[in-house]
Amino acid sequence: SLDDCEGFTLSGLDVRRGLLNGIALTRSAGTITDCTLREMSQAGLFSLDARGLDVSHNAISDCANNGVQIWRSSPGEDGSLVQANRIERIATKGGGSGQNGNGINVFRAGGVLVSGNRITDCAYSAIRGNGASNIQMVGNACRTIGEVALYAEFAFEGALISGNVVDNAASGIAVTNFNEGGRLAVVQGNLVRNL
Repeated sequence: SLDDCEGFTLSGLDVRRGLLNGIALTRSAGTITDCTLREMSQAGLFSLDARGLDVSHNAISDCANNGVQIWRSSPGEDGSLVQANRIERIATKGGGSGQNGNGINVFRAGGVLVSGNRITDCAYSAIRGNGASNIQMVGNACRTIGEVALYAEFAFEGALISGNVVDNAASGIAVTNFNEGGRLAVVQGNLVRNL
């Protein structure tokens, strides 16, 4: 757990069987790379109010509620990078209507780039942006997803969902909640099948 840290690097860690989140960050900036996070009772990685976070080339699996959570306490620019991670077997033990059970969950965090990840076997979504303005979901491979594979919802302004592959999900791509302020999305060049 890191609070108010700047310029940290976590690399090559194996974090497993924890009672909460594998790595928890608050108001921090740094790099998490080549780590293995598994069998956590909450999320593999949880970030709140990041100030420049790079989450790349990690293996995250068998977590109870989410793989990676990029959240903010109020809507604002976040700019985190979530790239080239392997995320698999994410459950939804905490229940709810979508806040749990996601490979990557972005909430209120603006300008987050989610690209080149391989995400499989999630109870809800592979990537779920809730109130996440200017989120980019680009070039991800998503397989065996229990609900909507790629989701942009609620009070977001700007979402780019492009060049992803979705194979075997309940639903493919959803952009919704215009009545809550959701608007301005581009969905282009995705391959979606076996729904």
